[in-house]
Amino acid sequence: MIKSSFVSLRYRIAITVFILEAIMLTVVLWNTFSFIEIQAQDDLDKRHQVVIELIQQITKNSLLSEEYDDLQQYIEQISLDPEIVTISILNLKNIIIAHNDFQHVGLKSQPHKSTSYRYWLSKTIPKLGTVEIEFSLERIKRQLQKAKNMGIGIAITGMLVISFSGLAFGFLLTHKLGNLTKVISRFKDSGEYVHIDVSGQDEIATLSHAFNHMSNKINVYIEHIEADNNTLEQRVKERTEELEKAKLNLLEVNTQLTSLAVTDHLTQIFNRIKIEECLENEHDRWCRHKSVFSILLLDIDNFKFVNDNFGHDVGDDVLVMISKLLSDAIRKIDVVGRWGGEEFMIICSGTDMQGALYLAEKLRANIEKKDIPVVGNITCSIGVAEIKQDENIKGLIKRSDIALYHAKEQGRNRVVQG
Repeated sequence: MIKSSFVSLRYRIAITVFILEAIMLTVVLWNTFSFIEIQAQDDLDKRHQVVIELIQQITKNSLLSEEYDDLQQYIEQISLDPEIVTISILNLKNIIIAHNDFQHVGLKSQPHKSTSYRYWLSKTIPKLGTVEIEFSLERIKRQLQKAKNMGIGIAITGMLVISFSGLAFGFLLTHKLGNLTKVISRFKDSGEYVHIDVSGQDEIATLSHAFNHMSNKINVYIEHIEADNNTLEQRVKERTEELEKAKLNLLEVNTQLTSLAVTDHLTQIFNRIKIEECLENEHDRWCRHKSVFSILLLDIDNFKFVNDNFGHDVGDDVLVMISKLLSDAIRKIDVVGRWGGEEFMIICSGTDMQGALYLAEKLRANIEKKDIPVVGNITCSIGVAEIKQDENIKGLIKRSDIALYHAKEQGRNRVVQG
């Protein structure tokens, strides 16, 4: 009787359905879990890459501006993320200059190796250093393992339910399994949650409920991963906007600093540092292309008398007015700057001695005619020199200085050729 029961059509249908469903569910679960693992790994890689690029950019700006305290604080804040284990900022000598644990700052970095639960990522900042981050993979592995265990449990339960339902409902089993297979195939192909409409209370309905529960759980895990990714993207966007603002502020500050570095604070014309740089440029052009140039060394006559009798404030006003007069009188390609005290230098690009003497005499006459408040009229003496073959800048300046000395010696208020 027992043997006859085992060979009956009902049992053969139940066994056949059980075996086929076991194979199908195994394939579906395998592909589903593979898809989830690949998707989770891709999301993690993207998040890790975004995090290290963000830290790399912040580190680069901090290293360039030497704001190490701000960098240390920012690293400590980022390391509060449970997925970040360690953050190290290394200089070119492999010394830690910032670390989420301040006690490691100043130590030499040791070699690291990724494990199944730890992932190391390193990013080099050209000419500045290296960013190293250790990420924890424990949370995502726990979630994936939990999903696998739940899927396996549901699969086993489902197969048992199907085997018993096949015994009583052979034809209905075959019919309903066809619909169930289509839904599972769509779920396997799309990787998205697919809901099965359940009717009745038989074993197939139980299996459908189990599948809905399993796919819903898996979808929840995927949504959590996507939500974490969206949150990170929003944070990266906000950080990027902050970096753009900081970059613009830094550019503005750098522009101001550059201007201050080459400008005389009183007269607002070039200072001696900038004038010497311009002389180097003109001399380079002379050496390469024989592009002639001349210089005018101008000194205000009896300037000490102005300071002694009218005060240094009036003396400063005189310097400012003379600077304005010189700037307005020269060409755009010429350069004027304060050489020191009451001395000014004008670099006349592409100008020979004849042209330089003409300009010098024009400037001398304009200054002599200028009616200056409180002081009245003042004069100036000018030494003029044109670059010579095989002459360096020091020799050119010396000749103009000697010419200026002769102008003073000959009674001031004159132009002398050097």
